[in-house]
Amino acid sequence: MEMTFKSLPLKFFYSYENTLCDVYLRLGDEKFVKIVNSGDSITNDVLRNFENKNITSFYVLKKDFDQFGMELVPHSAAPVVKDILPDHKELNALLGSLGINLFTCSEVSKTYEKFLSDISTNKHISNLLKQMIFNKKRFTYDHSYLAGIISIELAKKFEWSLTSVKEKLMIAAIMHDLRMPEDIVSIADSNNLSDSVAYNILRAHLKHSELMAEDLSKEDKVAQDVINIIKDHHNLSSVNLTPLTMVFIVAHEFVIKLYNYQLNPEMGPQALRDIEVFFKGSVFEKYVIELSKIIKSDPLIMAS
Repeated sequence: MEMTFKSLPLKFFYSYENTLCDVYLRLGDEKFVKIVNSGDSITNDVLRNFENKNITSFYVLKKDFDQFGMELVPHSAAPVVKDILPDHKELNALLGSLGINLFTCSEVSKTYEKFLSDISTNKHISNLLKQMIFNKKRFTYDHSYLAGIISIELAKKFEWSLTSVKEKLMIAAIMHDLRMPEDIVSIADSNNLSDSVAYNILRAHLKHSELMAEDLSKEDKVAQDVINIIKDHHNLSSVNLTPLTMVFIVAHEFVIKLYNYQLNPEMGPQALRDIEVFFKGSVFEKYVIELSKIIKSDPLIMAS
């Protein structure tokens, strides 16, 4: 039986002392050679040696890619100290390689800190936020961070650079999945679920935005625009979506597509093509066109 391989940036492997699966090197169009067995160590010296030979990607079998995929992505480190936000070094490197202005990343970190302080009196929402921030599974926090930053960059294309607008997008991003169980969020937070998806995943997909919007409607420190974005971030068919909601939906969909390619910066252009197809002919298309002016067609590999 023919083996199918998937590529992963070499830099992802600096995060692991031991590999999660067999790792291969590509020698030609159809020729792959195994270089590391599952569970074996792969040292930083070995990785640097490959990089010195201009090798930027390793390959794994598709079955392993599907099984371990979410563990083979760059991610923030969950904080261990109260009131300290995660380190976004790897995520910021990814964003920079795609063409995102890194000044936006520093702006967002300040927004996070201010919002966490403002909302601290609401114990329910504050606890939900802490559960997400300190969770060792990083999908909810990380993809929210990425979606927020990309939506802000996209909003700038429409000259919506007011601090209040950027704060609304970022707060919507950090809050939008708080009512989604962490163990299924990477599956359920998608706009193209198949008909055969499990009931609990489908229900989470359908209900989490409504539940979170209801929670926030009781909080006077959260703007109505934020609640609208959260309530409608999966509502692709509504004719009454606000421009900010549409910006967020396009940015969010792009991030989900990036995760389909394990946040490989080389696949940014392909993720963009995916959403161009997904939104073609819809009211979202003009926002996708502007996003295409941001995302580099030949992204740099993430910096060390």
